[in-house]
Amino acid sequence: MSRPVVIIKSAILALLFASGAVVAQSGDPNAGRHRPSIYTCVDAQGKRHTADRPIPACADRAMRELRADGATKREIPAPLSRAQREARAAEAAADRVREMRERQQHARDQALLRAYATTADLIAIRDKRIAELQDLIEQNYAHMVALHKTLRATQAEIASHPPGKAPEELKLRVARVASEILAEDALVKSRQRDQTQVRERFDKDAERLEELLQKAAEAERRNG
Repeated sequence: MSRPVVIIKSAILALLFASGAVVAQSGDPNAGRHRPSIYTCVDAQGKRHTADRPIPACADRAMRELRADGATKREIPAPLSRAQREARAAEAAADRVREMRERQQHARDQALLRAYATTADLIAIRDKRIAELQDLIEQNYAHMVALHKTLRATQAEIASHPPGKAPEELKLRVARVASEILAEDALVKSRQRDQTQVRERFDKDAERLEELLQKAAEAERRNG
């Protein structure tokens, strides 16, 4: 046998011997493999449990998962109670509502900034819309005055007839005119409410626009 072959065989035998020695020292052919975690907890009666899997007796309590060397791998919190779950759900719902309102407010802010360069522009639009409504109200009042004249004339015509002898057409005219007066009065009240709402909405928008413009001016000054 040549010398190189002898050297190679000797090296192989030495390697096998070394591997066998490692196995013999460990006493476990699976040494080095991942060892299972250890779970530990204290149950409702104060008794400590330890197992190689999650412990049913502590299903409603906190547990610790340990490594093979006894060090804590992770803390497993107790599951939430029904009240806690409901509180979490309510909190999450409130967060969603708050985020939605913030997005809506941001959209309104951007719309204000696009629509008006200054608060004076906004106030001018407000006054124009209020004036337009006032013109309609004045028209309603003028129509009501005319209707009242018609009503009085019709009532006088009915009075010129003997009691109970007035034509039915006159009675129907009185009812119709009275109904129209009530309708015009309702329109006046509705348009007056619209005026109030326009004033309140535009005043609120003007206040917000002023805040936004001030913030924009401050940011521009800071950025130089």
